[in-house]
Amino acid sequence: MYGMQEMLGFAADLALSVTILGLKTSIDLTTMKMSIGQTDPRTDGPLSELFGTAPGLSSHEAHNKFEVDGSFSRIDAYWANGNTDHFTSDHWKKYRQLAVDQFGGLMTMDFVGVGRSMQYNECRNTNPECQWTLVEQVHSYAAQGFVSSTMASADEDGNPSPPDIKSLETFFGIVEGPNGTYSRTHGKLPAGPDGHWYRRATPLTFLEAFGSLTETFLVHPTPFGRNNGDLGNWDADLTNLQNVEEANVLCYVLQRTRDPKDSRYASNSVVNAALGVLLHNSLQPLFSQLSCP
Repeated sequence: MYGMQEMLGFAADLALSVTILGLKTSIDLTTMKMSIGQTDPRTDGPLSELFGTAPGLSSHEAHNKFEVDGSFSRIDAYWANGNTDHFTSDHWKKYRQLAVDQFGGLMTMDFVGVGRSMQYNECRNTNPECQWTLVEQVHSYAAQGFVSSTMASADEDGNPSPPDIKSLETFFGIVEGPNGTYSRTHGKLPAGPDGHWYRRATPLTFLEAFGSLTETFLVHPTPFGRNNGDLGNWDADLTNLQNVEEANVLCYVLQRTRDPKDSRYASNSVVNAALGVLLHNSLQPLFSQLSCP
């Protein structure tokens, strides 16, 4: 949480909500450690004998729980033999070119909405294992909105700068080779015009981050559902985000986030009940702030 606030300028409530998602899927409750990449035994604690090593955020086990289908830089896990962090040059070039051709070289919120709509069609029409489910995709839309809001350097006064392609490529470590192909190396904070990185001065709040849905999903809506292993037989979700009153969307997401039934500890009622108490107490300030039931 501290790192998200100090480096990226997340508000405490937004940093907490992101941490809670990891808590349900990828954090060892006894060590409170997690791997932001693949599964790593260095996160192990006393519960590892019972539940195994906590899945890394980019691991196959965390797919459709933390990491989901549809990315501007990585192909779906189905096309990479289960690898949820597989970067390909052609995939990145497609969405990079979208930003160049339609958005002046910027990956704005409108770019996110158009790009996610393209990803939905690609996922549904070509990936038999595609899952495009409401809560997980809402989190993903918001997370890709973080890119537009926080990952280019602010100006000297802390005002957010436009999310230009070069800055975002620097942040994610994406580099262009002499032959025009792209590869991924170590990311770093992109410098502003004066050669320095500046964090945004006004922290990005939970309400602002998830409120960006009005600029992304609600402008370019997609149906939710899954393929269940077979193309052409889309299993649609009954819940349509557009049918949920805008004021209640955040409450719905919070309620689903607080529910421990799909956590990695769901098979043990005692541990999962304790996790439920932890989730409830941790998220209660957000529920109160947004007047959610």
